[in-house]
Amino acid sequence: MKVSILTLGCKVNQAESSFIEGNLIKNGITIVDLKDKPDYCIINTCSVTSKSDYQSKQLIRKAINLASKVIVTGCYTHFNTESILKISKEITIVHNENKNKIINMIDNNTITSYLSYSSNPRPYLIIQNGCNNKCSYCIVRIVRGKSRSVPLEKIIEQA
Repeated sequence: MKVSILTLGCKVNQAESSFIEGNLIKNGITIVDLKDKPDYCIINTCSVTSKSDYQSKQLIRKAINLASKVIVTGCYTHFNTESILKISKEITIVHNENKNKIINMIDNNTITSYLSYSSNPRPYLIIQNGCNNKCSYCIVRIVRGKSRSVPLEKIIEQA
């Protein structure tokens, strides 16, 4: 099975995509470019600016034409579910709070989840997610929630 993972936005999105990629690879899934017509395309979107909204929408449209099945996750899904489904009713939408379940969605729940990241020489280590500020211009708190620290035991396990 071939899967393409496309990521827009922040380091948190990049880390989460890296985690998904590492788990898929450990389960024998081949990661390919979108142009290689994958069985699945996972798009981890961003919605911090109107430009990132536009880029997310364009990437979804492109993936629909090249991949068998498209899974859209990330911050863009939080406010734009209807807009995404207007592109295609065949898209699977996974909101941020369920992003960790994407691994098991591939290949009919036969994938084992590992605490594994892709082979990046500088792997990501997520220690916090969300934000407690209420900046009028920022959407992060709305789509990611209040700041939450990862428990020390889990950080050590990841490292």
